[in-house]
Amino acid sequence: MSSSALIMERADVTPPARLAPLIARYSGYRYEGLPPGVHRGLPSQYLTVVLSLGKPTRTTQPGRRSDAVGFAALAGGMHTRPVLIEHDGDQYGVQLDLTPQGARALLGMPAGELASAVVPLDGLLRTRAGELVERLAEAPSWAARFAILDDRLSRDAGRP
Repeated sequence: MSSSALIMERADVTPPARLAPLIARYSGYRYEGLPPGVHRGLPSQYLTVVLSLGKPTRTTQPGRRSDAVGFAALAGGMHTRPVLIEHDGDQYGVQLDLTPQGARALLGMPAGELASAVVPLDGLLRTRAGELVERLAEAPSWAARFAILDDRLSRDAGRP
């Protein structure tokens, strides 16, 4: 185990009603001091957006660990197989569970274009992903981070 203190924080919220057709959930997480390992991102009915507030998120497909790629911000389409997320014991970020309608409204493309893919988020959001990650990292709490997401994503989706 890492020599740092063990930190395990998790916060899950449902976005406000104006974003509900687009985003099913925000999940904030901060884990430090755990043994290094691999998290299995299982297939679901949602597309995944991950905004790393610490080290880049390293993903790969099962059986292809040598092909791991790191992302500060990523979008993952619907998958039929798990995606592997490698970590050194520390993970810190926010995950958004997008609906297919959310992919079109927020990423500007149909969900099918991201099927079985994991791609950098920059260039897909109207807001620069790097700026959004910086604002979230500077926020003092999960509630403040989620409020930033509510505001920014409502504007990006063209909703008041």
